Amino acid sequence: TLIMKSDTPANIGKIVEYMQTLELDDENKVKQNYYSAKSYAIFFLAKREYSQKELYTKMKQKEYPEDEIQEALEWIIENNYQSDERYAIAKTKYRANSDGNLKLKQALQEKGISESNIKKAISQIPIEKDRAIQVMEKFINNKHIEGIPDIKMKEKIYRHLLSRGFSYDSINYAYKEIFS
Repeated sequence: TLIMKSDTPANIGKIVEYMQTLELDDENKVKQNYYSAKSYAIFFLAKREYSQKELYTKMKQKEYPEDEIQEALEWIIENNYQSDERYAIAKTKYRANSDGNLKLKQALQEKGISESNIKKAISQIPIEKDRAIQVMEKFINNKHIEGIPDIKMKEKIYRHLLSRGFSYDSINYAYKEIFS
């Protein structure tokens, strides 16, 4: 589970305040377990950050009317309960120790994050070459590789880092730093 450290206390307080003010005036709505799209979005945001696209998908699956979904999304963004920039930064920091920039970028694009927010998020983590060294060292330690690896093992190391989304330049840099 992704947990925000910097913004969580403030957001949780605002979310709890909002949830305490909710009043379902119609007994029938309570019996049918019906909540507004706003309440539904707040329910998810109280647990962790979600992208706008993720929240939209969740509300669409619950078959909320399109106008209610749009109104809820506008409201949670205006009240700073949800921010794609904040989501991108949190997700990037969470996955930075294991993934390269290409994989991070792809994951954020799948969640509907804009290119500008992706760039901001990636700029806030250590450079890819340094992270590639860490991931390569961990892989080498797990495989108990000592000395300079043979060609098959070198290919295996490169494939592993490529699959984690690291650029070829970063992998070459890390390999030279470790084995020279």
